[in-house]
Amino acid sequence: MANQSTSINSLMSWLAWVLLNGIAGAIGVVPLSDAWLKIPGSDKERFLAILIFSLVISVCQGAYLSGKISRVLEWIVSTFLAIPFGLLLFYLGIIFPSIFDAVFYRVIVQLTAFLSIGFTIGLAQWYFALRHRPQATRSQARLWILISTLGWAVGVIGGAVAIAQSSSSNGLWVAGGVALSLYGAITGTTLAQLVQKKVS
Repeated sequence: MANQSTSINSLMSWLAWVLLNGIAGAIGVVPLSDAWLKIPGSDKERFLAILIFSLVISVCQGAYLSGKISRVLEWIVSTFLAIPFGLLLFYLGIIFPSIFDAVFYRVIVQLTAFLSIGFTIGLAQWYFALRHRPQATRSQARLWILISTLGWAVGVIGGAVAIAQSSSSNGLWVAGGVALSLYGAITGTTLAQLVQKKVS
């Protein structure tokens, strides 16, 4: 019975993480999509939209982690700052490969930029929040950063597919929900394990 109860609690915790991230993605992407689709759109509006998107994601994740880790505020702040920085690295990686003549180098730079989104966010979350748990280890650090990188990569791809498949004006917020739900689904189990080790 105890094992069954633990499994149910783990499943519910994972599901809550997935749903919160999905809802945050759907809400946060609204100002982001408005700023990018607006013609003409200003860089100031786009930057502000990114900050709003980042704030929604970080606060929702912080709400989930409240009572589960000791440094919730550090998680919120580090995530809030890391998302725009990761997107900036991605943006630069898309632009600068044009200086390379060889297609191979362009692909490498763009792939690195694409993976830098989740890597940057995962690294910040670990360094400022998760590593302060008493049981934190280097192997857990590597695992979380890897899972974060994979989660954001799959999420972005899933969001792009959702946009491509949607023919309605609601496609962008649906894509945001899909992207962050996929991220939550991939990272949720690992995060639950890290949190449980902290509590035990």
